[in-house]
Amino acid sequence: MPIVDLGDGRIVEFPDLPPEQLQAAVASAFAQSGPPPSGDANQQSAPAPEQSMWQRIDRNLGLFGAGANDSIAGTIGGLPDLYNSGLRAVGLPAMPEGYYRNAVRSGIDAVVGDAPVPETTSERLLHGAGRGVTDAATMFVPAGQVARAAAPGSVTQGVAKALATQPVMQATSGAAGGAVGEATGNPWLGLAAGLAVPAAAALGARAVTPIRSTLNVEQQRLADIALRENIPLTAGQRTGSPTLRLAEDVMERNPMTSGPAAAQREAQQTAFNRAVLSRAGANAEHATPDVLTATRDRIGAAFDDLSARNTLQATPDLNARLATLRTEVNRYATPDVAKPVLARLEDVTSKISNGRMSGGAYRELDSAIGRHMRGTSNGDLRGYLGHLREVLRDGMDQSISSADRTAWREARQQYANLMSVSRAMDAPSAMTSAGNISPAALGNASRSGLSSGSYARGRGDLNDLARIGQTFLKTATPDSGTAQRTAMTGVLGSLGAGVGAMAGGSPGAMIGALGGLAAPRALQMAYNSGPMQRYLTNQLMAHAGRTGRGAMAGIAGRGLLTGWND
Repeated sequence: MPIVDLGDGRIVEFPDLPPEQLQAAVASAFAQSGPPPSGDANQQSAPAPEQSMWQRIDRNLGLFGAGANDSIAGTIGGLPDLYNSGLRAVGLPAMPEGYYRNAVRSGIDAVVGDAPVPETTSERLLHGAGRGVTDAATMFVPAGQVARAAAPGSVTQGVAKALATQPVMQATSGAAGGAVGEATGNPWLGLAAGLAVPAAAALGARAVTPIRSTLNVEQQRLADIALRENIPLTAGQRTGSPTLRLAEDVMERNPMTSGPAAAQREAQQTAFNRAVLSRAGANAEHATPDVLTATRDRIGAAFDDLSARNTLQATPDLNARLATLRTEVNRYATPDVAKPVLARLEDVTSKISNGRMSGGAYRELDSAIGRHMRGTSNGDLRGYLGHLREVLRDGMDQSISSADRTAWREARQQYANLMSVSRAMDAPSAMTSAGNISPAALGNASRSGLSSGSYARGRGDLNDLARIGQTFLKTATPDSGTAQRTAMTGVLGSLGAGVGAMAGGSPGAMIGALGGLAAPRALQMAYNSGPMQRYLTNQLMAHAGRTGRGAMAGIAGRGLLTGWND
């Protein structure tokens, strides 16, 4: 009779039976008495000790690090394992599959210790996040080096730039994709989760910054100066958006919105006039003849007062420059140019007594040279006279007393600016008749008062204002076709028509007709409101939105190349 000692104090005796009956009897005995306990039958198993906060943190860091180490092992050992796969595919001797990745992983474990194994979903998320972040780093870090080394404009550089775009977003996406991929065991869900990160960021950026500025660096600089000069710019002008500029152009032409749009443009022109005239010391909104005359008289009086208190000192430097000019005229100028210039030089010498020229004599001489320059069409003569005038003005600048020096330079600058404004207004037109300064005419006038190439180099007190006017204030239609304009016009009138259609019948038709007339004005008021203009022109998230597509391209490529979960 078989006797079985269960090891817990119980002994079971079995009769001599065939094997199949014996098996049934054993099953019956265990069913009645239960499986053998693993210790004292009266002692309950003790629950696992609860981990402290620092133990949990240590384990979580270990899981994240284990995922990162798995990625490192896969990166280092991936290439030789791929090579071995090729050898096996053609029947050549090769190492077992995953040999090198396992070897690298074993080496890492030998240094840092055995990695913890994720047991719960949250631990698998941590492990996958560590792996995903490191996967991302192994792509965008070398991609940045490749982007710098690759040929400019090449496909290689384009792909590398996409992978290297926004490393923080790439790492965040890698963490999300790796976590979801490992927790679900589905690499495609991991890829979707990784792509969702930049997609959500791009949507958020677009919600914050709906219109990204297309202005280049110089245009943005001019826009900033315009705002500092209190010249109001529209959202279309401040962003360069073709859509907003088209909407503003349509509102300027629509009968229901043209009045406010024209008033807005007039306000810009008035602010432009005020900024330009302020450079001449005038506090006015229009460059009328009375304003220009009064400004000239005021500056002239300031010059007379300052000149009466100061004298031009004939310093060695001044005499040397006058002598050099005389030598150049005698050597290079034609007789018809040399004669009047030498006469002016003699006039300068005659007015100097005891090494000084009175302020009044200097003022008369400066004015006479200026009239001579404006009255000749000979460019060489104008150039030599301009050089003489510059030498004398530099000498007077150095001779002015320290108490009057600031006022003297201010008067000189204001007078030069006034002359540029006067030249810009010296052309009969509807614009000048209204006292408005043409940006194009101002640019030409300020350029003519400077030496060759100075305007192009940004010289001149009115240079930036002339460029602002040319860039933003000139009338321009962003789209000369009709399709886009017709569509935009339809948008302005569709709101009222839609309300009428909802009402239906004759009342609906009337509401639609009235709404179609009122809707453009209502939309214009909303568009021009302060909050809407600030919202449309803010660029808080412009950079994030601009790089979102590149980040998504890099993430998609990384996900397809490395996978979110092997």
